[in-house]
Amino acid sequence: MPEETETKPEEIQGTSDGGRLTPSEIEGEAMTPPRWREKIKIHKFKILGGVLGIFIFTGAVFGAYKLGQKQIQPAPQPTPTPVVVATPTPDPTANWETYRGKHFSFKHPRDWTDNTGPAVNYPDNLEVIGLRISPNAVFEASYKNYSYEKNVQGLAHRKSSKLTISSREATRFEVTGSGEPLPSGFSIISFVVKGTGNTSYSIDFNGDRKNITEELINQILSTFKFLD
Repeated sequence: MPEETETKPEEIQGTSDGGRLTPSEIEGEAMTPPRWREKIKIHKFKILGGVLGIFIFTGAVFGAYKLGQKQIQPAPQPTPTPVVVATPTPDPTANWETYRGKHFSFKHPRDWTDNTGPAVNYPDNLEVIGLRISPNAVFEASYKNYSYEKNVQGLAHRKSSKLTISSREATRFEVTGSGEPLPSGFSIISFVVKGTGNTSYSIDFNGDRKNITEELINQILSTFKFLD
């Protein structure tokens, strides 16, 4: 039988060039990690660095976009306040008839009829016009050669109040009926207006208060023009 030969450790072949490795070289070779592992680690660092860079870049772009939006966003415009345009109130005297005298003029409803009576012959009357408002109410306006003070004094026993009519000083007098001679519900309402010099105007409403309302009185007075 052929003789068995014992192989010793130091005779192990480990190099391609036929050289033999010593025990220390074999141990060092076993402790060194393969090169592909090192390459994987290097690639991991590169990948992580690339991903982190992408996140940083994306965040910067997004932040710049938002900042740009805030800068170009138009300022809020104030809400316009609705403008209320007042509708002019219709003039209730627009279609009334106009009396034009020598010393004064005024407007009155068209259904008032002439009622000028004997008072026109009074020596103190320089101008007078009488109108019938209704069967139970009359109106009269006159210009007198009679001072404002004397005219007011002659009516001093009546209830009175001061006012102005067409920028003229005036006094209102009123008597309210309660039986005889002036029936209940009837009134005599007189306005004495100061004229120039020793003259004055008288404006009288006499009759049923249902036909002589305060609204009507104020409308008539608002149309007066004194021409002395």
